Amino acid sequence: MSATPLYATVLVPAYGESTNEGMSSRCDQLTVFKLGTTREEIDAYYKRFEKRAKNLDALKMRAAVIVSNAPFHPIVVPAYKELFEEEKRRKNPAEYEGGGHWCAGGNFCEGDSRWKEWTGGCDFPLSIHDRYESWAMYNALSI
Repeated sequence: MSATPLYATVLVPAYGESTNEGMSSRCDQLTVFKLGTTREEIDAYYKRFEKRAKNLDALKMRAAVIVSNAPFHPIVVPAYKELFEEEKRRKNPAEYEGGGHWCAGGNFCEGDSRWKEWTGGCDFPLSIHDRYESWAMYNALSI
């Protein structure tokens, strides 16, 4: 079964974003899937674009899913994290050799009137956790 997304507006703070080239730094809107949507359902949604999309990965790099962050409010994460991880490794293989760490990059998003239902009851913008950094970068910034 295919999921149906909604389009959410990316909100960038006045001081700017710090997503380290994350998904929300590349576009004004994200394609957001409802809390509880599985990866299989998201894949089924994008399958219908395979034949006509010139760059399916570019579409997928705008895809996000709302996930539980219990006991706190839900967060928004890239649905296809591996595309961003692969891009980072391609640009700087030595730094990302050991993998990396996902965290919030400072941006938020909000949707239309269905937002509260889709987020499990939150009627406010959610944090986008789309900053991917190497462990070396994480350690340097954590000191």
